Amino acid sequence: MNRKDYLAYIKLIRPGLNIQANNRGSEENVKIKIILPLLQSLGWDVLNDMRFEVLGADIVIYYEGNPVIIVETKSWDDIIDNQNHLNQCLEYCLKLKTPWIIISTGQDTAFYCAWMNPDNLALTEPIDKFSLAELQEDKGEEIMGRLSLFFGKENYLKNNSARNNIIAKLLDKESLENEKKRFQEKGLGYKSKIKSARLTDPEFFIHAGQHTDEIKEALLLLYDEIGKLQELDSNIRVRHRSKEIGIDYFLKTALRKKKIGMFGVYPSDGHISFSFVGWEKLGVSEETLLKFKRFPRKVESKKRAEEVINLLKSAIREIRH
Repeated sequence: MNRKDYLAYIKLIRPGLNIQANNRGSEENVKIKIILPLLQSLGWDVLNDMRFEVLGADIVIYYEGNPVIIVETKSWDDIIDNQNHLNQCLEYCLKLKTPWIIISTGQDTAFYCAWMNPDNLALTEPIDKFSLAELQEDKGEEIMGRLSLFFGKENYLKNNSARNNIIAKLLDKESLENEKKRFQEKGLGYKSKIKSARLTDPEFFIHAGQHTDEIKEALLLLYDEIGKLQELDSNIRVRHRSKEIGIDYFLKTALRKKKIGMFGVYPSDGHISFSFVGWEKLGVSEETLLKFKRFPRKVESKKRAEEVINLLKSAIREIRH
């Protein structure tokens, strides 16, 4: 897919039809329907150039074996310049030793350079920012041109001085060199901090603390109650992934135990998710599956958190294996 093809394709995207807000699945929709085609139109190959879930980052683009661009997708109704999101991206930059970031909700997309402030990315303005509506309208070609300058694969085949010159204009030349040096030094010092791509309990609490008191209280309640769900069935285990804490079911088969996803809590975004495929395999009723499908994905109150836990308890009691 080239740039012209992508612009024709992106005009077909209909929010509410192709991507639904207030749905945890919207993040995957954004990634698959908007971001991956965009990266392909910039010359990057899904099989050879992209890796997924690298040290927590959604997509990392590699060139000549080295990470060069970090791509982070968020839910359709999320906010790009959330302080927590941006400094999460900065953490990925320091781990992977590359300053270039694309962050997108599908509805809005921005790109940043960690050279601008390797201490706190949230204190910087994006190098560029655009909306899906702008991309679908007459500004599409202009936006794609700017994206190509910064992130087109062809620009990684040569020394991209134009890109660096733009950053130098945002910072004076001396400051840019100092910030690049600081970024490199912080990246080297970050090696010792990379222990696991799994979300730890303290990290969960930090992410929860970024929200309002009401949402924080709801997330902490879910955190506490998830562990107690193991008491209902000895085959349930708490899991830790890069962005969530949730539960899996270890289904005993003739050959081995098979791990089946059940539920997850994402403290950074204040979302929850249900594994419909997993619950189907566990034999719960169609009525329960429908309740999972209709349940709001945003954790907005303690009452909603309690409703989630009660729904999970009821579903666990239905498990047939």
